[in-house]
Amino acid sequence: MKLGFYLNLSHLGRWDWNEFLVGDIGLSGTDSQALHLAYDLAVNGHEVFFFSTQAAETPIERLKHIQVDDLEAAVIQAKQIEVELLVFCNRHDRETIAGARKCEIVNQPCVVWDHNGPWPEMANIFSSLKCVRRVVCVSVAQTDNVRDYPVFNKIDFVHNGIDWDLLKSYDSMERNPLGVCYLGALKPAKGFQHLAKAWPSVHKVFPEATLTVVGSAKLYDRNSELGPLGIAEPEFELSYIVPYLGDTIEEAKSKGVIFLGLSLPRNLRSVIASSSIGVINPNCSQTELAECCSISSLEIQALGAAIVGGNIGGNKETINNGKTGILINSENDLASTLIKLLSHPDLSRQMGQNGIQWVRDNFSRDLTVQRWSSLLEAVIRNEKPCPPDFSWKRATGKVITREGIRQLRKVPILNDKLLTLREIKALFAKP
Repeated sequence: MKLGFYLNLSHLGRWDWNEFLVGDIGLSGTDSQALHLAYDLAVNGHEVFFFSTQAAETPIERLKHIQVDDLEAAVIQAKQIEVELLVFCNRHDRETIAGARKCEIVNQPCVVWDHNGPWPEMANIFSSLKCVRRVVCVSVAQTDNVRDYPVFNKIDFVHNGIDWDLLKSYDSMERNPLGVCYLGALKPAKGFQHLAKAWPSVHKVFPEATLTVVGSAKLYDRNSELGPLGIAEPEFELSYIVPYLGDTIEEAKSKGVIFLGLSLPRNLRSVIASSSIGVINPNCSQTELAECCSISSLEIQALGAAIVGGNIGGNKETINNGKTGILINSENDLASTLIKLLSHPDLSRQMGQNGIQWVRDNFSRDLTVQRWSSLLEAVIRNEKPCPPDFSWKRATGKVITREGIRQLRKVPILNDKLLTLREIKALFAKP
């Protein structure tokens, strides 16, 4: 296959392919997955052109790296060199819209890789453009959210994956039975506010317990303004961290909390491998943003720590609840869950061991690359998409309603007249 990948790396600054491949660059899960997939497909013999707004300082032979100004420029270049499919991430912004429409204008077939949506506006745009051959999500839960949209007929999914070779060197690290770590950006969407609020209760029961926080507002934007603690945006620090953990790094340390900020992947993995428990996004309300397929979730389990996260969204797919960790149903469950695991080190140890095999069997990068390769080949052969089947096991009231609307859309006279669940709710919303 002759493939193109586009990634906007303007937020990253200086970077290098070789440093990335050995874990020396701190990246978001979305960025790291896109870079790995482009590289792995090239290694597997496909001709891959990598378009980005920020070129690597040291290119690699396997990839043809081309620097461009934006997605529209990448589309034009891809068309000129006759790329069969251009893959780009949905950033839910004007650049994505303009790039997708440029694909339609120049007739460049494309695949949209969506790690968090697609949200309504984008879903409707992708549905209307013939050049968008697939919209690929990273979890089944994510696809259920658009069952009532026409775009569902273009939906497929591939779970994210991790590379076992990068984890082998951490096997011999000594694990602290009272060590807890948190992985994720420090922002409301990632739920750290719940952990900050819960930690004083945990620390009261276990004064020797430590919470190592790996994350920063700079994960998504190196130019983000930070508050007095130097780890999150000022408003977030003042509203959600200072009231519970203190207004200085020293005060936080007195409560067992260590902020590492933005960390290199190899340092992050060392923290996980030396902790007994790892916490990812504990958001658990339907009004909060959920994970779709958290890389942090996979790394925590693969490195043998018991995991705690919110019982919504893709966490229900990446975490084997009760076996590899515990999914909480409310903010009030977080402190008691951590106390339970710290009180029963044998349980944490067993969950950690279960997690290693769980991720190895279901979320290795080899499986991800195989699935992507098959999917892209199917698109090039003009095969029809195969959206995930409806399942009662993961059905909620909203999912059932969306599936009902989807089935009604199959009636020709109703298709264009049916509203989505979101549109129906908006009709009855108070002015």
